[in-house]
Amino acid sequence: MHAELELYQTWADNFRRVYDSEKARQIARLEEAAQIAASIGQRKPFYNTNDVVVSSEPPLYMMGEQALRQEAELLRKRSDTASEDIFVSGLSMLKNYISTLESIEVDWSNVELVELDQPALLPLKPAKPRKLLVIALGAVGGIMFGLLAALIAAASARHLRRNERKPLHF
Repeated sequence: MHAELELYQTWADNFRRVYDSEKARQIARLEEAAQIAASIGQRKPFYNTNDVVVSSEPPLYMMGEQALRQEAELLRKRSDTASEDIFVSGLSMLKNYISTLESIEVDWSNVELVELDQPALLPLKPAKPRKLLVIALGAVGGIMFGLLAALIAAASARHLRRNERKPLHF
């Protein structure tokens, strides 16, 4: 149980590290786009959401320098809060597992150890499959299926012969 708890805590730490690196990458992208927007004089967004075609996304700098710098600043401020874990994908589920494992308490005074009186013995013959039974059931089933197929074939042939003898009336 302790090893599983440590494993989940390691996974949670890894999720946080991945999130932090992605956030730093996004801040860098936003800052670079803001610099590009500033260099071309793009202070405000060049377009609105109704003008964007679903299959294509305009370059990030077209959002305008103000919006890009504001978004980067908000991402930086987010790291000051303790509730940033809510933005880490999959972390809430891991935190639930961790809290469940931490709440489990084992009373070792009620745990009894097992005492072996003799070692386990290997069986002399396999318990399953019973080859003879499988062969017998297969043979009986095959005979029954063969009889059924023969009856259906005979009935079909009789039906066709009877239809050939009847004259066609129009």
